[in-house]
Amino acid sequence: MNDSPADESSPRWVLLRDVAAFQFKLLADALRDLALSPVSILLAAADLVWPGKDRFYGLMALGRKSDRWINLFAAGPPSEPPDTNDWSIDEAVARIEASLRARYAEGGLTAQVVDKIDESLDNVQPRGGNRR
Repeated sequence: MNDSPADESSPRWVLLRDVAAFQFKLLADALRDLALSPVSILLAAADLVWPGKDRFYGLMALGRKSDRWINLFAAGPPSEPPDTNDWSIDEAVARIEASLRARYAEGGLTAQVVDKIDESLDNVQPRGGNRR
């Protein structure tokens, strides 16, 4: 039983896409947190020394916006068409997936890699076909 990534209903490839996207989002979220921690302390200190600019609260607004970009716990492609003025990781993943699907349809290296992954996963799975 070989699920093609060109088949959008393939549970195997949907799961692999969602796991890869989630891992990328976790990395983006962690990097953001690492950057924001010291910056927030510096901006709060600057607001205490030089009041009136609300630098810290500006950072909080940027943090809220980055939460929407990362959209950590959403799985699957964006449910709405991409807004060219508002970027998100989900939109980037959807574009990458569309590009990979096009390359798969053309054959070549991408199709060979996908076929090898499918073959390997088929060999690991129990013979009962307990895929969802």
